[in-house]
Amino acid sequence: MFSHETRKRISEELGPLEVSFAGAICGADFSHAKVGSVWFGREENLEDQPRLIGAYRDRCLVETAAIMLDKKNGTSDFLELHFGCPISADLETSLEIIAPILSDCWKARAMGRFSDALLSRGRVVPDRPKVTGILSMENPCRLSRAEYRVCLLLGRGLNNQALLSELSITMATLRTHLRNIYAKTGTASQTELIHLLLSPNAGWSQADKGRFDVA
Repeated sequence: MFSHETRKRISEELGPLEVSFAGAICGADFSHAKVGSVWFGREENLEDQPRLIGAYRDRCLVETAAIMLDKKNGTSDFLELHFGCPISADLETSLEIIAPILSDCWKARAMGRFSDALLSRGRVVPDRPKVTGILSMENPCRLSRAEYRVCLLLGRGLNNQALLSELSITMATLRTHLRNIYAKTGTASQTELIHLLLSPNAGWSQADKGRFDVA
């Protein structure tokens, strides 16, 4: 389990938040939680869980959102987001929209890359040339027409299932396109590719951002 806190610790005795709330929040529905779904919970959902209640009170937390990223071989992967104020209706809607995208990115990740990134903060990693303007008219990565369309739709927030429907292709074909795109753009996963596509230097024009049709 990995955890990251942005706020300062309330006291020196308060250690890192290394407990999971997902099981308590989902309750009896934990084993049936759908991949890509979001579950919301508060302190009242943590009955008979003194350790979790203590962690909640120590950090003055109000609400938690648990996103089911993947479920495999009896193991569930969750992303937990803890808030010091109530989750607004707009934020709740936004989390429900991006949850399936986060799930798809998590399942398509290069195994071990996430933990390696966290553990390598102290290591010096050689710089890798950054690709800019991936979606510009110059097409610096030499993407094929199909690969360009995949990137365009990923940059607009479509998940894998939406891509299959929009492009009328199979999952095997999509995986082939993604492998080729990773090689041409110097990325290693769908998460890294989407991050690149959403960067200011991706090559989007204002007209592109407002359109949802793909030739």
